[in-house]
Amino acid sequence: MQYTFCCVGDSEELMLKAAGILKDAFMAIGNSHWPDLEAALLEVRECAASPNICIGLCDGSELLGWVGLRPMYEKT
Repeated sequence: MQYTFCCVGDSEELMLKAAGILKDAFMAIGNSHWPDLEAALLEVRECAASPNICIGLCDGSELLGWVGLRPMYEKT
């Protein structure tokens, strides 16, 4: 397997896959904060907007997981 990092905000396809992961992961633990793909996609788009960083781990064209990083303090 060849894992690579990818910028989730680079394509609509990756953002849709990230939204599916977000929705499914939280619904699986009983958290309905993102109850549908549309709500989850809004969150992913926000995570991908500057100055945030949204990166994923891919296996070929398959998105395995992702993280959204947001600046919170002056030095982080």
